[in-house]
Amino acid sequence: MANIDDQLRVLQSALRNLEKKQRRGGDDTYRLQIKQLNEMIAARRANSSSSA
Repeated sequence: MANIDDQLRVLQSALRNLEKKQRRGGDDTYRLQIKQLNEMIAARRANSSSSA
């Protein structure tokens, strides 16, 4: 369980960093990576709740 929590924290941190970069850049350079990270976070949350 803690491993999934750690993974979620890392993914959420990476997501925040990409969102900051995108806001600073003002373009859609990181849009695909942000979408993929959101999907990964959703999958980890689903795994976390089903194993709880």
